[in-house]
Order: sequence, then structure tokens, then C-alpha cells
Amino acid sequence: MTMLGQLLAEEQPSHLAVAMDRPEPTFRHESFAAYKANRPPMADDLAVQLPVLRQALDALCIAMVDYPGAEADDIIGTLAAVGAQQGCTVRIVTGDRDALQLVGPRVSVLLTRRGTGDLDVVDPGAVKERYGVTPSELIEIKALMGDTSDHIPGVPGVGEKTASRLIAQFGTVEHLLQRLGEVTPPRVREAVRASLEQLRLNLRLVRIVTDLPLGVGLPDLVRRPPDEAAAARLFAELGFHALLERFRVPEAEPARESVFAVAHSAVAPAFVRVSSVEAEDDLRRRAHEGVPTGLAIGLDAKGELCGLAWADPVGASAPRVWMAGADTPPQVSVGRHVCTADSKTLCRVVRRSGQPWQGVGFDATLAAYLLDPGRTRYPLEDSLQRFGLDATEWQDSATALAAEARAVGRLADLVHSELLHRGLSRVYQEIELPLVEVLVAMEDAGICMDGPELKRLGADYAVRIAALQAEIFQLAGGPFNINSTPQLRQLLFDRLGLQPSKRTKTGYSTDAGVLEELASVHPLPERILAFRALQKLLSTYIQGLEPQIGPDSRIHTTFQQTVTATGRLSSQDPNLQNIPVREEIGKPLRRAFVAPPGSVLVAADYSQVELRILAHFSADDGLIAAFASGADIHRATAAEVWSVSPSDVTAAQRSAAKAVNFGIVYGISDFGLARQLRCPVAEAHDIITRYFARYPGVKRYMESVVETARRDGEVRTLFGRLRPLPEIRSGNRTARALAERTAMNTPIQGTAADLIKLAMIVAFRRLVEASRMARLVLQIHDELIVETPVEERDAVLALTKESMEEVGAMHGLRVPLRADVASGPNWLDMV
Repeated sequence: MTMLGQLLAEEQPSHLAVAMDRPEPTFRHESFAAYKANRPPMADDLAVQLPVLRQALDALCIAMVDYPGAEADDIIGTLAAVGAQQGCTVRIVTGDRDALQLVGPRVSVLLTRRGTGDLDVVDPGAVKERYGVTPSELIEIKALMGDTSDHIPGVPGVGEKTASRLIAQFGTVEHLLQRLGEVTPPRVREAVRASLEQLRLNLRLVRIVTDLPLGVGLPDLVRRPPDEAAAARLFAELGFHALLERFRVPEAEPARESVFAVAHSAVAPAFVRVSSVEAEDDLRRRAHEGVPTGLAIGLDAKGELCGLAWADPVGASAPRVWMAGADTPPQVSVGRHVCTADSKTLCRVVRRSGQPWQGVGFDATLAAYLLDPGRTRYPLEDSLQRFGLDATEWQDSATALAAEARAVGRLADLVHSELLHRGLSRVYQEIELPLVEVLVAMEDAGICMDGPELKRLGADYAVRIAALQAEIFQLAGGPFNINSTPQLRQLLFDRLGLQPSKRTKTGYSTDAGVLEELASVHPLPERILAFRALQKLLSTYIQGLEPQIGPDSRIHTTFQQTVTATGRLSSQDPNLQNIPVREEIGKPLRRAFVAPPGSVLVAADYSQVELRILAHFSADDGLIAAFASGADIHRATAAEVWSVSPSDVTAAQRSAAKAVNFGIVYGISDFGLARQLRCPVAEAHDIITRYFARYPGVKRYMESVVETARRDGEVRTLFGRLRPLPEIRSGNRTARALAERTAMNTPIQGTAADLIKLAMIVAFRRLVEASRMARLVLQIHDELIVETPVEERDAVLALTKESMEEVGAMHGLRVPLRADVASGPNWLDMV
């Protein structure tokens, strides 16, 4: 989005389109089964961004174009041809050099190198100057030499230099074949002769299509002003604050963040107190009659009540509206009779008014999330449309509060029925709704930070980064830009002669996986990895956290319930879920998370929770017995796999068993395990084979969960949370493989998420019931952090441990859950 915003500001295009790939196979896959077969699957961190990207482009009113059976390159080629034919000056923005074949008198390519801050403008003259051929001849060269990134085989022995010479001599592959006898040297001639069919196929594979019947013309691509309100809401939600100005979208007006309606007959009668006796009597009467009355609340920017509306959503009577300044503000008390579109905001308002929070009966946003967990935003109008209700009044009504009141009231019964039908009532009623108050309390509490310690850490990291940089320059033989991929690539593979293992479209990869492999043969890659890690710690966590510390010396993050597809919590402003708590290099950062004077922090961390859940789902006797015995699971696994006694297990065997144990949950492959263990693929294959032989229930479970996902199009956690996986039936092998791995992992990771949420609810309630001064302040991964007065430490340690361990037995887990607990003045120094 940053790139796009900069482009729009600099280029000021009159027409604009974003070309999108589709998941199904293209005509190239159908023509050549091995096309792109060596491409790794899209990284999960990238895949989850695509739906958000579409939402952003929608909000910016930017046309997105795709076409069945074609790639985004073909859409770009077709639109470029249409634009050129109609006299437009066409700019193609891409990082893919394949697009250079489209360059012409009216078409140029803005080739991205490191984002749009480093664009390379390529016109016909630039193509000729760099490659010595015309843009169209690039197609012929690529057909001859092939393309490893797309898995297109070239003519054996013909590289870029030879291919360029041949095309310079013959003009096209077809002319070359017609004059094959003139090709020299003879070995090249015979290699071409042996590759005739592949060559002709290559031409079809590498040539970008320019005449797709898209059904889209230039009038459809006219650049339109963004939907400013939608863009502002989305960008604010994503934390893209700097982008609002770049797209010339004003800050969003303070939203009426809470909407709720008196419930339907499935829950208890309503009790809503307002200053007007007439209004209270009216609402009580309607609730006791079972009428799904709508009640909406408007909040100002500070979260203060600024408006109230109530109405019979199906009746003819006009809704009544109270607005701030009209009379005395109403005092609202809610309970489980209440339906809302944002119970979290409502909870905060109620708690700050000094009233007890009694929960709600219905939250439209949480319900929408459970029904469709793949999205990141759940506006009320989308839910209305999903259930066939008219959203026009909601969007256009001048009395928006009244429209909101009616909307939620209309939705409540329909959504409740759908939750029951989809088997989601349990996770909804027992986990997501009760969790709301816990999260609000944690956000209000925040966690205390040691600002001077952060500064000290920052100075320490800066010194270490400088020392690493000097060491890297010494090993490299001179200074260079360590963050420059081209410079690093040239250093590692050209000057040092290290063997590259992975290629991208722009050249050999220098990502973390490649550097880890190279670290075994040369010290430089290991230093670069350490340099990158320290840089990230400094920029993201030290310099990123310092501005977030409030006047109370605490950081107040915002926990998000409706963002991850697995049910895990996320957080923003700042994102504390990504604090590197496991890695040694990041552990010192934990020392900056402290308890205030007179208090200590208590940390409770689930031990191997995902493996325990795997044992439950697989019902494997060996795995269950290992956990039941309380043995070291990795040592026990190693003993089983290598058929030795636990006391004879070597450190290397335990390490390998640990990698398998955790990797199995994610559908680890022979290659993936080999990469982790730095061993031959055959040895990794043997380890996995022996693992499944010792734990056959695990293999049966992994196979059955994939088959279930293929049959149902979805998978579920222990508590019924679902995750749709339509891609598991895709004809695209890469998409299908990713969906299969997701099917294996989601029930386990999702159940772990459900269990930690349940533990939070139980611990929170017990602390309140015991009148403890302790309070939950943070949840990260499988760990809870509690701040407690020193005098309550022992009791809180026991209470937290019991809360985390008991939720497994309470819900029928076949193996016991174990939580390791400790306490200390900060998150690092704990015993």
C-alpha cells in the first residue's frame, strides 16, 4: 500500500488497474504439467494478507481484474495492448522482468527493485541497450534458455549468452529452426534439434497473452476517488496511519463504536436503566413480551456516551433517539439479555461507569467472525447482506443510530440460528463472549515498562550491531550495504563462490533459510543473520515500544479477537504477540517488562500444549502414555524412534526428536526436516518413517483430518471452532498442498488457542472471586502474565497454575495439561 500510495502521488494516472492471479490452474499448467512445479507454497504470513489487500483496494475504489485460466501477467499484457491501441501512455509497474517483452512505443515498465523508492524505467531503447535485442526477441531468448523459476526447461547447454547470439543471428526461434543447418557450433545445433517440441511449447509458455476477452474497457479503469470513510476505517484498524494522508483520506470521524439490541426470547428478559422512566418502562415491556427490540448506543471519540436509540425493528413505530445535550445522559446497565455489534466497547463503557459487567447474549461481530474466520473486518452491513436483510437504511439513514438499532434487532435471531446450525454455539457462548471482559480489563490495566532499561538495551544493541558490521566488513573484504540483496548476492555467490540453493525471479535468494544453510560452510552468513536479528530487535521492539509507554509508565495494547483464522489473539498499538520470547537473542527484552514497586510478575506457560493436543486427537497409545508418565517427551520420542533406552538417548537424537515432534503438527516434509537438522534428505525421511511406525495413531490422524477437510471443506477444533478450507479441492497443486498442511495444523493450533482463552477466563474469574488485587496483564503465545502484590504471590502462583491445567480435564482432554509457573520483578528474571 505504501508503494501504491507513492505511485499515485508521483504518476497521477488517469486510469488504473491491479491484475490478480486466480487460484485455479492456468492454460500453461494444462499445456505443461511441470510448469512452476518447483515453486514453494506461498508463505502463510503473505497468504493471510491477500484478503486484506482486496479490502484495501475496494476501499480505494481501484479496479481489480482477474481472468479464469490466465495469469496476472496476461491481464497486464491485454490491458497494456488495449491502452496503447487507444492512444494512451501505458506504465506497467512490476518486479517481474518477463513484462519487458510488453515494452513498446507507448508502453514502458517501471521495474521495482527495492520498492517504489527504487524504480527502473525501461522503454524500448533501454531494452536494446541492456540486452542487445528488441522486447519481442526477449521471448525467443527465454524460450531457448528456459526459466528455472517457472520450471521451464531450456535447450541443454544454451544459456543467456548463446541464446542472445542465436536470436541476434536468426531473429526468431521459428527462423532458427528453419535454418537449423546454419547453427554453430554443432553441439548446440544437435541440442536444438533434440528439443524441437519443448522449444515450441516454451514459446507458448513464456509469451504473455495480449488479447484476453476480459470484458473490461478503459471506462471501467478510470481512476476514481476513494471511499474515504471506508478507507479511513480500514487503515486506522490496520494501523496504517501514515497512509491516510498519502491517499488523501482524512482521519475517520469518531465511530459510534457500540451497537446493541435487547435480546430475543432465547435469553432472559431485559433490564436497561435510562434516566427516563417512560423509556425504561417501554424497554422492560418490550423485553418481557419477547419482542426483539433494537437498542443502539453512540460513542464519541473519548468513548463517552453521546447518543441512544431504541426501536421495534419490525414494528411501524418511529424509533426514539436521545442525543447528548438534549437532556440528562442515560445511565445504561446491560446483562445477558443484550445483543450488540461490539460488546468489547460496550463493556468498557459499562465498567468505566462503575457498573458490573454481566456479559451479553449476542455480539454480531464475534458471531460473524466465527461463521467466516478468514476475514479481518466484520462490518454490520456485511452481516445484514449475508442474511438477506436490506442494508440500505443502515447505510443511508440520516438517523443512523435508529437504523443501527433496527439492524441488530433484525439480525439477532437469524445469526443465533446459523450458529446453532453450524455447531458454533459452544465456542461462541463458552469462549468468545466471556473473554470480552477479560480483554477489556487487560487493556485497561496495561503492563508496566522500564523505560531506562529499554534505552540501555537500545544502546547495547547499537554497539553490538556496529561490532557485527565491522566483523562482517572484515570477512567480506570491505564495506558494502548489508541490507542490499543484490550486493549481498554478488558477495556470497560471485566473490566468495558459495553455492546458492534457491532462486527467485530476480536472482539467487539470500533469505534466512539460505543463510542458515550457508553458515555451515562460511562464517559470514551466520554474522549476517545475527546482524539482521539485532537490527529487528532495535528498530521494531526497542525503538517501537518506547513511544508507546504512557504517562502511567505502562503500555496499553489492544487485543483483537477477530483477526486470526485459527482463533489466536492478536494485538496492535503495539503488537506484543510478536515479542521474541523464545529466542536467546531477544530474551533480554523481557527484562523491560516489569512489576511496579510492591508487586511481582507471575508467568504461567503451557508446556508442549500442541503436542498434548496432538496426543488427544490422534488417540495414539504411545504418545498418550509418554505424557501420562510425565517423562521428557522429546527424550521418550527419541528412545522410541531409535529403539534405545531413554538414558541412552544422545543430545543429537533428542534434538532430532524435538524437531519431528513440533514439525509433525505442521505436516513437516522430508526436505523440511533435513533442512532443520542439516542432514541428508534420506536420513530425514528415515526418521519420519520410524516416527510414524512408533506412533501409528499420529499418522492415521494426519491422514484422516486431511480427508475430512477434503470432504467437508473445513476443519474444526475440539470446541467446534471451524476454519473453511475451500482451497483443499483446488486444481492448483501449490494451493492444495498449503490447504492440506493447514488442515493438519488448524485443529491443533486452534484448540491451543481455545484452551489459553478458557484459562484466561477461569483465572480472571477466580482472581475476582477471591478478591485478589492481582490482575492479568498480558497473554503471548501459550503464556499468561499476571501482576500481583508481593504478599499474594504464592496464592496467585497456585491459582494461575491450577486455572491453566484444569481447563484440559474440564473439557475431556485425554492427556494432562502442564503449566510451568514462575515469578519475579520482571519477565526475564523469574524463579
